[in-house]
Amino acid sequence: MFNAIRGERTLGADDLLPVLAWTVARCRLVCAELEAELMAGLLPAALLAGEGGYYLTALFSAVAVLKRLAPDPGPDSTTPWRRGSAESNREGCGVAVVR
Repeated sequence: MFNAIRGERTLGADDLLPVLAWTVARCRLVCAELEAELMAGLLPAALLAGEGGYYLTALFSAVAVLKRLAPDPGPDSTTPWRRGSAESNREGCGVAVVR
């Protein structure tokens, strides 16, 4: 990448997706998909058909790559689950009841 910036090699369109996915991952931008959806909804159709749409599609693609590479959390990875009746599980549940 650094050599391409210095002018020794030209970057092509195929180089954009891996670099963009790496950048999104390194920035820990957890809401990139939501932000891309928001941009797609706010941009006029004329801009989505041009260069802006190309880069927005690249962002969507980078997010899709990262989602595919992310480990799938198993059922035991969030909260402990206890077998039994709902009454016995209620004491361990942090749910507020509004009346």
